[in-house]
Amino acid sequence: MVNLKSTDYLPIMERWLSGPHNADTIGRIGHMLDRYFTCRAVPMPDGEDAAEWGYYNWRVTELWWHTAPMEISTSLGERWPTEGSYNEMVGHPGTDPRAPGWAPFSQTGGFLPREYTNDFKGKPPTLDDPPFLRWVVAHRYPDGIDVEEADDWWVNVHAPEVCEQEGLRRFVSTKFCEFPPVSPMVRWSEYWYDNGSSWVNAMKNPPKYTEPPWASRPRYPFLLPYIEFTSTFLLEVPSEDFLRTWTGYVPAP
Repeated sequence: MVNLKSTDYLPIMERWLSGPHNADTIGRIGHMLDRYFTCRAVPMPDGEDAAEWGYYNWRVTELWWHTAPMEISTSLGERWPTEGSYNEMVGHPGTDPRAPGWAPFSQTGGFLPREYTNDFKGKPPTLDDPPFLRWVVAHRYPDGIDVEEADDWWVNVHAPEVCEQEGLRRFVSTKFCEFPPVSPMVRWSEYWYDNGSSWVNAMKNPPKYTEPPWASRPRYPFLLPYIEFTSTFLLEVPSEDFLRTWTGYVPAP
């Protein structure tokens, strides 16, 4: 999940993604992947404050591996944008955008198992179902608390209460793998709604939530935006499916 510090960087980053980045990725590790696709972030629902929800404005990209990534001896040898500094455009504090670490207005990610760790509500979609909006959230817990205890609360107390949200159609969650240590995040979750107004209604007319004793703030989701959780909104279909349909960088006529 990647955020841009300014939408002025969007033309540069889209050209980089569609051109040299994909050429490098597919050329070097394409044979090790089952899928490689990306979703363009949907704007925040009307009238909502992006900072309140740790909103990321650019893209979520998934690479599905059939070879264990840490056993790979090759290097991506990636070319970075030539029109500006990647670190500056995404706000990463380090010198290497692939380095461990996470900070506000940067990027967050990690390795996930293919199957959901928890399937709390709903079912996989079909074309007979109405379209939906996905709210995707990565979160961790506050520093200094027992992560397993906090996660037990999240699964057994919090998640059942979330399932009572009005308009929530589906709710699934996956725990980040403990290797390699590329992110402090603990979970990646998806919440599906009919549209942005349905999400706003669920946030403004919530069920009764049990506040954890370690809450960083006294309201849902009880965590600090951009520090303990990040989120974005996606449509149901990837905007680009690189292994199946990418044909190289082709600018508009």
